[in-house]
Amino acid sequence: MLENEKLPTTFIYPMICNRINDIIGLQTGGAQQHINKGNIENLVFDMPPADVIEKFSKIVKPMFNKIILLTNESLALKKAKDIYLKKFFG
Repeated sequence: MLENEKLPTTFIYPMICNRINDIIGLQTGGAQQHINKGNIENLVFDMPPADVIEKFSKIVKPMFNKIILLTNESLALKKAKDIYLKKFFG
């Protein structure tokens, strides 16, 4: 699913997370399981009114931004740690 004017990522992500078991249940294939695009396209999602989606997204967007910021900070700290450990301990 791609973000658009009616469905921002801040709404799509939790919506997909809420249905992840249904999506995993759609896996097909023998040796290597995969999820068919057609099956995903046929999933039906209950959608709240546009104003509810907008209000929800305004509330959670700062949270998503904080998660991104902290994730990037954590990656930078891990990289610095690895550099210093390698420098001091070979």
